[in-house]
Amino acid sequence: MLYSRHNFEVADFCAGSEMRPELAGILVTPTETAATDSITLVEVSVPSKDNSEGDFPAIPGHTVKARDDAFIFPKEAAKEVQKSIPKNTKGAPGVLERAARIETDKGLAGFVTTDLAQTRPTIAHVIEGRFPDYKQLFPTAEPKFVVTVNAKYLERLAKFFAGFDKDRKVTIKTYGVNEPILFEASNKVQTARALFMPLRAAPTDAQ
Repeated sequence: MLYSRHNFEVADFCAGSEMRPELAGILVTPTETAATDSITLVEVSVPSKDNSEGDFPAIPGHTVKARDDAFIFPKEAAKEVQKSIPKNTKGAPGVLERAARIETDKGLAGFVTTDLAQTRPTIAHVIEGRFPDYKQLFPTAEPKFVVTVNAKYLERLAKFFAGFDKDRKVTIKTYGVNEPILFEASNKVQTARALFMPLRAAPTDAQ
């Protein structure tokens, strides 16, 4: 199977090794990657074969092979793989914007990327330990509201509130699917609030 850069970007949410060693890396499985620092948990699915636009090129010196095991890949190694994946390979197969698993010795795991001119393998020792059984943490009940927002604008707003209070606390209040989301925060001398508009779903034709 092949992995996209987003599968390795989850490394931004790893914990430090001083916390729990198994949280200092990303969980890699045949179907997703995941990372957590015990406060934030992020999971990204593996792209389907239909989105690879062909087979990954043969890499001299490395055996590209799909494997069905799961392992914890160190954060820094995951970031190296992310950086090595080519971007915007116009005129070339989309499969080049992926990283492929490669065969390694026991206790190691590796990925390789290529732009056809250069190959970039990344091999590291897997982290011993058991990654948390996180899937049970995701809610399964029906949500009261489903609100869709623009992530870029949300990032800008979050950055403002992160600098407003030294404890970086912000209260988020929701009132409905198409209602503004209210953010509130305070520091020792000031208060701040913001309204964040959700993206409205495109109207559907009446049945």
